[in-house]
Amino acid sequence: MRRFSPLWLLALIPVALLAVYEPYEYITAGSPPLSVRNNPFAAAERLLEQWDHDSRHVLSAGALYPLPSTDTLLVLTRERAGITGERVQALLDWVRSGGHLVVTAARPARTGTRDKAQQWQQRDPLLFALGLTSRETMAPQAGAEGLEAVQSYLNARDMFSALCRNGTNDMRERCIDLFCRRQEPLVDSRLKTSDGTRRLALPGGVALRHTSLGHPEAPAPEDPEPSGLIRRADNDWGAQLAAFQVGDGELTVLSGLELWHNDAVHLLDHAWLLADLVRDAGPVWFIRNMDMPPLGRWLWQQAWPLITGLALVLALFLWRRMPRTGPILASPAARTPDFLEHLSASGRFLWRTDQRDALLQPLRDDIRRRLATHAVARGERYDYLARHAELEPARVERAMSTTPETRDALVEMVSTLQRIRSRL
Repeated sequence: MRRFSPLWLLALIPVALLAVYEPYEYITAGSPPLSVRNNPFAAAERLLEQWDHDSRHVLSAGALYPLPSTDTLLVLTRERAGITGERVQALLDWVRSGGHLVVTAARPARTGTRDKAQQWQQRDPLLFALGLTSRETMAPQAGAEGLEAVQSYLNARDMFSALCRNGTNDMRERCIDLFCRRQEPLVDSRLKTSDGTRRLALPGGVALRHTSLGHPEAPAPEDPEPSGLIRRADNDWGAQLAAFQVGDGELTVLSGLELWHNDAVHLLDHAWLLADLVRDAGPVWFIRNMDMPPLGRWLWQQAWPLITGLALVLALFLWRRMPRTGPILASPAARTPDFLEHLSASGRFLWRTDQRDALLQPLRDDIRRRLATHAVARGERYDYLARHAELEPARVERAMSTTPETRDALVEMVSTLQRIRSRL
């Protein structure tokens, strides 16, 4: 009979663990995809796809013109300071022929500057043609006001423990404001419709100005484009939305498009307003930039990694091809003339012009002057010099009287004459 092995119990352990425990999923916050981070209207575009509307991004005015058909809703997401007069007129003609244009109002100038019509003409030529400008308001900004204690030393964990877990009812309300309502606007604009009043969290720090909005003193051109106010959304500080009838089309102006950003399209009636604007439209185009930047700036914005890489490659290539600098030699003309150089040049000149005896003449004359002080007969001079210099008489005679034919013979004669002179 086979004995039962306890190793089989090890195989039952995973089965027991699966029977006792069940998997549980934890939801952790992460960063959104790059396509969403680079596109603040990604959530709005997802809604448009669900409503069977094609959306498209136009990055410059060059891709916008010629303008599409009038059933397309155009949304200009940025200001239009550099748009030309011809393109302004083309947009207005497109709206008059039945198009629908949604734009943001240009921001007013810095506080303290004069509000002139010429300045508005340069800042926003499109809306200024209708006599529509904007102004700053004193409306409070969105977000709850922080506590002084929180601003001074408390971190998020201590703040949550003090206000949300062990605090009073009033402190719990502050906890909700600080942690849950940081993105909720404190000021909203009201839009009256046939279905009731709609709430929109438009930027309250800017209010629109137009004669139909009760601002007859607002800067305007001498002959503004005819338009009629259809609807408006405002609060206690002014209007933040105004829709105008221009010819057969419509122009909707908002103080900002932040209500359709990814973190705000779900709040209040923001999605309802988007659906109301595209109800009778086909495709929806979001125009990112109406001002085409210069070629250099555009290349840097679109391909700065490539430009940087090419610049580094060019610098490396030039560095490798550049000749290395060795020891710097002084210019011959700048150096101080040397006596030995003059002497050497004179000797080469005399040798080249067959004046070889002149090279030995100074030494020979010096020896004769010294020999004159010695009592030696004329016929015995060479023997006398040979005995004093310990040389052969023939070598002494050759050095004192013959002409050298080669450089080696010249060197030998000079050496002989120097030895003779040193012994006298």
